[in-house]
Amino acid sequence: LGSLSSAITGNLILRFGRSTVIRASIAAMVAGTLLTLNKPIPLIISGVAVFTCGFFTIHSIASGWVSKRADSYRAQASSLYLFSYYLGSSISGTAGGLFWVEFAWTGVASMICILMLFAFACTEKLNRSNA
Repeated sequence: LGSLSSAITGNLILRFGRSTVIRASIAAMVAGTLLTLNKPIPLIISGVAVFTCGFFTIHSIASGWVSKRADSYRAQASSLYLFSYYLGSSISGTAGGLFWVEFAWTGVASMICILMLFAFACTEKLNRSNA
């Protein structure tokens, strides 16, 4: 699903615009996370699938957007994006473990939703600075 969503991201951007697709993908990640809070296994699997599509769509857009926004030193900007991507993954992965120990899956899902609110705020800030 990650490969599929990454592959169709370009068409989505052309049709709806980068910002709209990012917002929809953040919403998909939140919806997918919330679906994983259900008991039936098919809903949990569906939630993981929806989350995965949203995640890889955003990652595809963000990694391409970095080079587009950089006026110079595009390679360094892309490198900094990847460094931040992996650093953020490491920090949130570690925090997710702490949330798991204290609050089980509900705590991890809450943490993910909070991170998605932060991602939405960053998207809005980038949109305002791009205008």
